[in-house]
Amino acid sequence: MPELDQQKQQCLVAMETLDRSSPELWPEPMPGMSGFAQHIRASSATDKQPSWKQPPDAHDMLLVQRYSQMPLPPLLDELKSLYDFAYNLGLEESKEMTRGKYLNIFTRNTNKSSE
Repeated sequence: MPELDQQKQQCLVAMETLDRSSPELWPEPMPGMSGFAQHIRASSATDKQPSWKQPPDAHDMLLVQRYSQMPLPPLLDELKSLYDFAYNLGLEESKEMTRGKYLNIFTRNTNKSSE
C-alpha cells in the first residue's frame, strides 16, 4: 500500500522549472508600498466615506442623464474612448514604474551614515 501512495506522489511531481526573471509574471514587491498602503488605510478609516459611496451630486446626475439619452453608437464610441484612455494611462504608468526601477528610486536606504 505505501508503494502505491509513493507511485501516486511521483506522478504528481512536476519536472518543469519556472523562470522568475520576468517582472510581468513575477512582480517584485516594491519597498515602501506596504507601508504606504497601511498609511492610506489608517487615514481613510478616520476620514469620511469614499466618493463612490456617497450619493451622486448634480454633475453625476447630469452625466447619467446625458448617457441615458444617447443613441447606442455614440454611447459605444464614448465607452471605447474611456477604455482607450484607461489603457493609455496604464501604459504611461508602466513606463514610469520601469523608469523608477532603473533609477533605483524604490530602494530603501538601510545604511544611514552617521556623520
